Amino acid sequence: MLEGTSHKPDQIVIHKMGPLKRIVTVEKVAINAVMAGCKPEQMPLLLAITEGGLRMHMAVQGPWASSNIVSGPSPGKSG
Repeated sequence: MLEGTSHKPDQIVIHKMGPLKRIVTVEKVAINAVMAGCKPEQMPLLLAITEGGLRMHMAVQGPWASSNIVSGPSPGKSG
């Protein structure tokens, strides 16, 4: 999965996530991506979603749900 990005595994994507204020690294995103069945070419998109979307939602208190809509060809694919 890490072959799908030029980022280093220990690069921090989010400094404080959730109530326990956990650090999210590129490696942690990759681990979750593998468990979700993602492909390496989807890693840049996953990092962009993680970096942009979760920061906004983590500021909200109480129950919440998040969704992301992606339109267009998958990264690394043509046509």
